[in-house]
Formats: sequence, structure tokens, C-alpha cells
Amino acid sequence: MTSILTLAFANPAEFMQAVPGIEANTTFESLNASAVAAKKDMVALLTLDVWTEAVSDDDNKQLLQIAWANLTMYKHVIFTVMKARMTNDKQIYKPEREEMRRQYIDNYYSAMDSLIEAVSSSDAWKQTNYYKLQDKLIIKTIADFESYYPIDNSYLFFYRTMAIQRRTLIAEGFDQSYSMIANRDDLKDKMNTAFVLYVVSLAAAQFDPIALPPTIRDMISDNNSSGGSIDKEAKTRDLAASLAKQSMDIVRSIETALSTPTSDSFASDEDFQQHGDKYLLIP
Repeated sequence: MTSILTLAFANPAEFMQAVPGIEANTTFESLNASAVAAKKDMVALLTLDVWTEAVSDDDNKQLLQIAWANLTMYKHVIFTVMKARMTNDKQIYKPEREEMRRQYIDNYYSAMDSLIEAVSSSDAWKQTNYYKLQDKLIIKTIADFESYYPIDNSYLFFYRTMAIQRRTLIAEGFDQSYSMIANRDDLKDKMNTAFVLYVVSLAAAQFDPIALPPTIRDMISDNNSSGGSIDKEAKTRDLAASLAKQSMDIVRSIETALSTPTSDSFASDEDFQQHGDKYLLIP
């Protein structure tokens, strides 16, 4: 059976160039199941047309190779550990395994960010739902998103949160909040900050931690914790709750600003005086 990896790699040696550090005797056949799952995840975001177009372009193909190879190895790590145990090879401990997975996923996200940036002006990308949805968003570009909350300039994270943006605007009532400040340009940045914080809070609550940008993942990393995955889950919930609270605090401060009359709203007696009015002077 021909391995799916031959769609982008001429041979295992080329695969190893994209993801260094794996065993020299690794075969395409042993990686095939993980490679199929990895390709499915990538095509779900890129679409098959963008994938095919990227493979035919030398520069973009290299980025796709790095992304695909590292995501494949990320998914394959568990089988590497099982094989080591079955063959009585050197024991791979959890911290080592997690460091391997972290490196693979960091490489994957870095390559995917670069790949999406590279194809974002292509005709194939302009046919994707992500491109069509972008103009309907409150925060339309990654640069705008980054200005309100740091996401390591991650194109991958930005596009994955588009659906959350749409849902947050309607389901969470932010459309009404934006309507309140329609005539208050001075409050727009504060509302955008609240909106982005809420979007990130939902992403933190819904995404697997590996799908978050490195800066956010570092906040919930359990590398130095003895609590393991349970501790990481608790940190993720705490982060999501904290971001949501910050968002709502900003919204409440905006509502307070809207309900507080400005000095221009107060009318003095002189405001009602007209030229020619008669005055009674009471001694």
C-alpha cells in the first residue's frame, strides 16, 4: 500500500529533513495512520484546493511539508512510546514525551502560520469560507486582533477563532453593546478590547491547549507542576474565567461611562436666557 505521505514527500529522507530528530529507520508505512489524521486536520482548515496549490509551489510546499511532518509526529509520539516499552528500549518518561510533543506542535504551528500567510492572497484561499467570513467580522485582521490581545501573530489561531467571533457577537450580546457606542468613537477601543478578551476566553475553554498560541499555552503549562493534566485543565478553566471577567468588567465600565452625563449635558440658567429678556432684581 502506498503511503499518503508520498503526496508531498519523495522519500523518508525528505520527511526527516522537515522534522529532524526521528529514528533513521522510520518508514512511511509506520507513519501512515498518523499522517492521514494530520492531513485531515490541515485540509479542514486550508481546504483541498489550497493544499493542492501549495504542494505545486516550491516555497509553499516546504512550509506544508514542515507542518504536515511535525503534526504527523505529534500524533505518532504515543506509538513511539509504546514501541519502546514493548521492545525494552530506553524508557521514555512523561516529561520527555511532553517535551517532544511540545516541540512538534510548536514547529507545526509556526509552519502553518507562515503557510497561511503565504497563501492568503491566492485565488484558492479567496474561495475559502474563512476569507468570505473575514469581512463580516468585528476584528477583521490578525494585526487588529494582536493589538488588543497578544496571540503571537498566529494566523492559524486567528482563523480558527473566526466562528467564535461571530457567535460572541450575537449569542453573547456584543452586537447590542456595539450598538450602544455607535456614536462614541472614544469607547470603540475599549469595546474591542472587551470583545477580543471574551473571544480568547471562549477559545481557551473550547480548544485543546495545544491549539492555543505559545504565549497562552505557557500560562497554563504544567511542565513544572506535579498536578499533570488535571492541573492543566484547572489552569485553563481559570484563565478562561479570568479573561471573561476582565471582558465583562470593561463592558460595565463602558455602560457606566454612557450613563454618566458629561459636563456639556448640564444646562445652567444662562443657557435659557435670550437677548432682550427682562430681569427682576430682588434686593
